[in-house]
Amino acid sequence: ITEIHQLNILSKKGLKAFVQKKQIERNIDGIIVRSKPWKDIVEKNIDVSVYQWIDFEEKVNDVSRKGIKKSPTIIGYHGNPYHIKNSFKYCLSEALELLNKRCKFEFHILTNEVSSLKNIITGSFPIKFFEYANVDFENVINNFDIGVTPTMTSKESIEETSVLIRNSNRTISLLARGIPSI
Repeated sequence: ITEIHQLNILSKKGLKAFVQKKQIERNIDGIIVRSKPWKDIVEKNIDVSVYQWIDFEEKVNDVSRKGIKKSPTIIGYHGNPYHIKNSFKYCLSEALELLNKRCKFEFHILTNEVSSLKNIITGSFPIKFFEYANVDFENVINNFDIGVTPTMTSKESIEETSVLIRNSNRTISLLARGIPSI
């Protein structure tokens, strides 16, 4: 539904989206979304009231971080393995390699299907992988000093609806914990 404006209505995917849109418009009074980008995109694609509700997670640090005091710094990613794999190849790898020449850090990746990433995401800096199912999400993410929300997998991808949404949700979950997001 969020990408209906980008689909050819005569394609199988376009026709399916059109039918889903009509069913939603007939049967739903409103949609609740997590962020302004989501609200804008859903409103653009469907004729149903859309309400924005930002659910800042309950476990927000009350203590301001006031700079990074530990060494090495932990730069962290949390999200889908497909997104990190493609973003890493496109731009993140180069940025982290350049940063590694200037300061010490560890790169922590919290995702699922970790085994599919270990041979793809490599660097001259330490990388630690955390499988969602095997760790406490809160403990891992709260150790991030800086969170990364890589969005681009190509120059054109910044225009994609899913890229815009993905970045805003990750940024909110990091900033709600007092973790700067880049």
